[in-house]
Amino acid sequence: MKISTTLFLAILVAGCNQSESSNPTWSALGDKAVIYYTEDGAQTWSTRRIATNTLYDLAFLGNHYVAVGTDGMVHRTTDGGDTWSIVRLTSKASLYAIASSLVLGHGVAVGDSGIVMATVDEGETWNEQRVNDAVKLTSVATELGRTLATGVNGRVYRSIGGTSYAAVDVSTQSLHGVALDQEQNAIVVGAAGAWRSTNAGLTWEGPNVFVPLSAVAFSYAGEAIAVGPIGMIYRTTDFGNTWARISSPVTTNLHDITFSVGLWTIVGKGVVLRSSDGVSWQSSSPSIDRDIRGIEMLDNIQGIAVGPY
Repeated sequence: MKISTTLFLAILVAGCNQSESSNPTWSALGDKAVIYYTEDGAQTWSTRRIATNTLYDLAFLGNHYVAVGTDGMVHRTTDGGDTWSIVRLTSKASLYAIASSLVLGHGVAVGDSGIVMATVDEGETWNEQRVNDAVKLTSVATELGRTLATGVNGRVYRSIGGTSYAAVDVSTQSLHGVALDQEQNAIVVGAAGAWRSTNAGLTWEGPNVFVPLSAVAFSYAGEAIAVGPIGMIYRTTDFGNTWARISSPVTTNLHDITFSVGLWTIVGKGVVLRSSDGVSWQSSSPSIDRDIRGIEMLDNIQGIAVGPY
């Protein structure tokens, strides 16, 4: 889950293709990437090219936007994406997801071989940790000192305080996305559906919907939306206890979703979807013909997208 109420910066990160087995497989973007800018709430986009490694996800940490990707490199920008600096980590493991905390400047990133990287200074320095399994971690959420990460082995890795991670078995298939609110409610989604927790991931109920899903996000008062292949959109208003399928204007694979300042935004293969109520969706294409993997939004006007060149 990615929610903020300051400035809208939508970073759409390209480069992930969903395999036939519903396990995520990651394809490189090469040595160039395009930054797409919007100033009208993701309806139209302009482009700018930069040189970079493959990027998979991004979060706003304090006063910096921080993107993660391949080769143990973290990218930081302080000017809305015009220029980027690189932080080289001690590990060269690829990082596939990053989440910001309500604590200013704090964030957590996860990736290959069970790696968990934590920062308390807006991504300038990082502390390396590992979960007990040498597994690819696919997503992460952190709120008020509680962190949940998902793995391709169907486990959720749970930490209170970030010092160690305990594994909780949830599914026999890969998990792809996780959302966590401030009241200890959590939802995970994956190849076999969606599960919910009311105690910050200690125990899980489900699956409560039986379709493959790739990402999920909370808004307020129990509402969450999950997305998946062939344009699937599912909505809950009771913290994931029951779900309803929502009509989608596209049939392409959808990879990520976020909510900010009354605006839902979904990204997928060459598509951006927008909604103010989570029920009616409009499509706006940023002229990208590859998969758009991740999105970070800060309000409902300005945004940035990243994709392959």
